[in-house]
Order: sequence, then structure tokens, then C-alpha cells
Amino acid sequence: MNQLYKKQLIELAKKSRLDSGGFGWLAESGDLIPRDKLAAWVNFRMTYVFALEAIHGDTEVDYYLKHGLLAMKQLFQDKANGGYYSFAPASGEKESEKRAYEFAFALLALSAATRANPSHEKSDLDSAISIFEEYFWNDFYGLVNESWDERFTVCDKYHGLNSNMHSVEAFLELFKSTSDPKWLNRAVRVCNFAFDRSRETNIGLIPEHFDENWGIDHKYNQDCPDDPFRPFGIVVGHQFEWCRLAIELSAALGEGTPQWLASEASRIYEIAKRIGWHADRSDGFVYTVDFDGKAIVNMRMHWVITEAIAAAWTLYRSTQSQEYLNDFRVWWEYAQTFFLDHNNGSWKHELDHNNRESSTVWVGRPDIYHAHQMYLKVQV
Repeated sequence: MNQLYKKQLIELAKKSRLDSGGFGWLAESGDLIPRDKLAAWVNFRMTYVFALEAIHGDTEVDYYLKHGLLAMKQLFQDKANGGYYSFAPASGEKESEKRAYEFAFALLALSAATRANPSHEKSDLDSAISIFEEYFWNDFYGLVNESWDERFTVCDKYHGLNSNMHSVEAFLELFKSTSDPKWLNRAVRVCNFAFDRSRETNIGLIPEHFDENWGIDHKYNQDCPDDPFRPFGIVVGHQFEWCRLAIELSAALGEGTPQWLASEASRIYEIAKRIGWHADRSDGFVYTVDFDGKAIVNMRMHWVITEAIAAAWTLYRSTQSQEYLNDFRVWWEYAQTFFLDHNNGSWKHELDHNNRESSTVWVGRPDIYHAHQMYLKVQV
């Protein structure tokens, strides 16, 4: 895969740096879009990307990595109660909710930063792990609590697998920085739950939303089907992420890996490919489907195709099956044709069902996390 695109992507990410601290929201042009609040997920993802670049030998990104780490501490960290706020408004006020989704990216960024440069403050990572252990990891269920109020006194009754999925990603990264096998064991528990719940749906795919007792909530956000983080129904792109993470977890576990990790990953992949690709008779993967496999939101998201490409490549590398390589080639060609902005290496965040750029769900191009991940994993 052309590494020139990755270099262009990093140069685009650098433009998101704010003199006032943190990283802003980029427009299609690559210019900053003025916004009242800084989103933690954008900032933590950007910091993680720069940390990964540093790990892979790019010495020019350390300035941006330090900038991101400083913003995490000064703009998003709750020094009184611990944890991180979801938003840091320019006014200095901070929204009180503490969410596992953002916390997973905080762990990713801090862990990768310590691997990139041991001089970065490991105490921040240790503190984040301590908060995660006390409030987010639920050892009874072997899953992650979704969110808390500011003082960690009230836990949300809603549970979601999106935050748990990214927590698995964080566990894999934490194992690299700490060598503690508990992170892999926890990742296995979360994956086991997710794949088991897929068998409770009509189409055999992993659901998103759960009630306080971890029962599937089939109606969650039915009135808001195109929510960017908690859409109604089943998210096609997440199936590919679960697949890729399961294969990566299997590799990290080595000889002790459960056999079901690889087989479940392949099963989910095949169903998601069959149901999600050409779901409305046009090229591309739809955003969501209902519990019978019918397309709900047929917008094409850049992160979905990048995860599909990464999953196909990961499966090909682990099995040497030509079928996965063929999928990779078809989807990469599609991405180059419709999603990739060849002028600056960025990716159009959203297309409509005719593969024309759209902004129904996403405005602008706020982060590069998914595309960057794909470039790192697919080395051709």
C-alpha cells in the first residue's frame, strides 16, 4: 500500500494542532472548523496516532505527541475526581460525564506514548489504569461499565459494546507496554461475550446496545438511527473491527489462544461481508442494518471500509487464504476510487448510497485514526 498516503495523512493531522491546546476539528479542505468544545475522542485518537508514528520511527512527530499529552492533562483530566471529561469547552467549563469510550482511547494514547519514549510521564498511565480498574472494569461480568457521573458515584444503566470493543484494543496495547497477561485475559472475556451475543441475533452478528443486566436492547435509538456513536441496529463496520481484534488477540496469546477466537472471527467476517456489501445494490458497505439484515442507514463511512480492508488483510496474513486477499484488493480499489482524497491523502468521512461525498452523519474530517491504523497494519 502506498506509504505516501500515510505520510500525507500525518501532515494533515498536524494541521489540527491548536495554539490554545489540543487538536481541533478539520474541514474537508483541511482547515480547522471553529467549535465551542474540544472532543476528547478526537484529541486522544490524534495523540495515539502520533505515538504510533513515533514508535515506527518518525522523529518529527514528538512535538505533536507532547502537545497531545499536555492537552490530556491540562484540558481533559479531572484532577479532583480522576478520569477524563468527554469535552473541554473553550470557556473552561467541562461536561461532567466520564465515558469508557473516551477512556479506552486515553489508555491507548498513554500506553503507546510510554512505548514511544520512556521519558514521557508513566505516572499518567499508571493513574489512568488505576481509575480504569476501580470504576470501568467490571470483573463480575468481565466487561466494561459504560459511563459515570463526574464524581464516580452513579453508573449509567446503559451498556454498549462499542466502548468494550475499543477497550479490547486498549488491552492489547497495554499488554505491549506492561507485559501483564491480565490484559489479554480480559480481552478474551470481552470477546467471548461479544461473539456469544451474536448468536442471539437473527443474522448472527454482534449487537451494540444492552440494558442494565446486559440483555440486548433491540429498540435502543430506534428514533435516532444514524447516531454517529450509538446508532440503532447492528453496525457493519464494528463486525470487521471485532474480527481484526480477535485475530490480533489470538496472535498475542500464542500457543495458549482459544481456538474459537479465529473461527468466530472468520464467521463474523463472512456474515458481515455478505450482508453489508452491496446491501442496497450499490458498491460499498452500509452503515447499519436491522436485526433481519435489512439496510437502515445506507451512508458509506470511511472508517467502515478501512476496517474491512484491515480485517481482510489480517485474515489473509493469518490464513494465507486467497479469498481474503481478493476481498482486500476489491475493497482497496473501491476505497481508492471513492474515499481517498488524492490531493492531500485524507479520506472523505462519509459518502451517500451513490458514493458521493455527504455530511449527513459526519461534518468535515475530524480525525485520521481509522485510516492510519489501516496503513500501519497493511504493509504492501
